[in-house]
Amino acid sequence: MTEKNTNSKLSEKNVKKLYMYVVRNAFAAGKSGCVAMGKEWLLHEAVLSNEAAVVRQILSDPDVLNIDCRNNYGRAPVHLAASRGNSEILKLLINAKCDIEAKDKLEMRPLHMAALHGQRAALELLLEAGAQATALDKNQRSLLMLAAQSSCHSSSSSSSSSENQRQIKEEGNEDEDEEEVVLHLLNRLGSQAEMLEALCVQDVEGATAAHHAARHGRSGPIRSIGRKLGAEGLRRVLEVRDLQGRTALHEACQQGQRSAAAQLLELGADPLVQDSQGRSVLQLAAERRDSQLCCWMLSGSGLGPARARALLQLSDSRGYRLLHVAASLGCCVILQCLLDSELWTGPELVEQLRTGCLEAANSALHLAAASGQLQAVELLVHHGAELELRNQVSPA
Repeated sequence: MTEKNTNSKLSEKNVKKLYMYVVRNAFAAGKSGCVAMGKEWLLHEAVLSNEAAVVRQILSDPDVLNIDCRNNYGRAPVHLAASRGNSEILKLLINAKCDIEAKDKLEMRPLHMAALHGQRAALELLLEAGAQATALDKNQRSLLMLAAQSSCHSSSSSSSSSENQRQIKEEGNEDEDEEEVVLHLLNRLGSQAEMLEALCVQDVEGATAAHHAARHGRSGPIRSIGRKLGAEGLRRVLEVRDLQGRTALHEACQQGQRSAAAQLLELGADPLVQDSQGRSVLQLAAERRDSQLCCWMLSGSGLGPARARALLQLSDSRGYRLLHVAASLGCCVILQCLLDSELWTGPELVEQLRTGCLEAANSALHLAAASGQLQAVELLVHHGAELELRNQVSPA
C-alpha cells in the first residue's frame, strides 16, 4: 500500500462496489487473508479519498480487519485521517478503537501528522481521546516544532482541497492559519513556565520550534511566540543555539527567509551572535549569494547603522569578514552594496580592503583573484584595493 493519492479519487459508489466484490469473492473462495488485505487496502483508499460513508461501511464489518493496518510508510488509516483533518473519519476510527499512538517508520504519531499539516480540529480530537501531547518523533521533534514548520492550513471542515489551500495562500491568509495552530498549542499549555519549557525543547540537531519556523520562513508562528512570552522568556528562546551554534536568526538568514528574519529582529534577536565556526548571520546569507537579504540587513530598514557596522567587523574561524566572503565567491551585488555604503569612512574602507584573513593573510582582493572572480577584482580595485598588497606566502 502506498500513500500517493491520484487525481482520480475513488468515488463512494466505486469503492463500495469494489469492496463488495473483494469480500464476496474472497469469502466464496474461503480465503480470509484475501478479505483482510482487500478490506485494509480499501480502508486506506477510502480515508485518502475522504469517503466517510465507505469508511463507516468497512468498520461496520470488523471481522478479519486490522484497523491499524500500515502502508509502505508505516502509517495507519488514523495517520492519514489526521493529516487530512477529516474530523468525521477520524471520529469513526477513534470510536472503532484504533491505536491513536501508532507510530510510522519515522516514529510519527497521528498527533504529529495533524500538527505538521496544520490540522487544528484533528489535533483537538486526538488530544481529547488521550493522545500524548509531549510525544516526540524519531528526530525528537515536538508538536510545536512540527506545527511551526507547517506550510499547510488548519481546517475546521472534514476535508480541504489543494485548490482551496492555494486560494487561501493567494489571498494572503497563510500566516493567520499557521499562527492559529501554534498559538492554540501554546494556549493549551497555560503558564509562562510551561510555554517556555516547550519552546526550549530541542530536536536531534538542537533546533527548537523557533528554529523550525525560521528555517521554513513561517513568520506567523514566530509572531505567536512573541505574543505569548514575556521579555525574559522571549530572550531565552531567541538565544537557544543548535548543535552548530546557530540561533533561529541564523537559520532564517541561511535559508534566505527575509520575513522571518525581520520578525526575529523585531522581537529582539541579536544579529551579532556567531555560530560555532564564527560565522555571522550576514556571512551565512552571503555564502548562499543572497544579495537581497544582505543589502536589506545592511540598510537602515534592516539592522541600522550601529549594528551593521559591528557586523562588518566580525570574522569567522578563518578570519573571513563579510567582505572576504563576498569577494571569494564573486558576489558583486553584495560587494557593491558594501563598498558604496555609508557605513565606512574613507580610512575605515582602506582598513577593510587591507585586512587579511588567517589563511596566509589574504585580503579580499587576493581571494577574489585566487578564485578567478574578475568582476569582483575590478570592483575592489575601483574602490581603492591595492594591487601591490602582498600576503604572507606569494606575490601580490
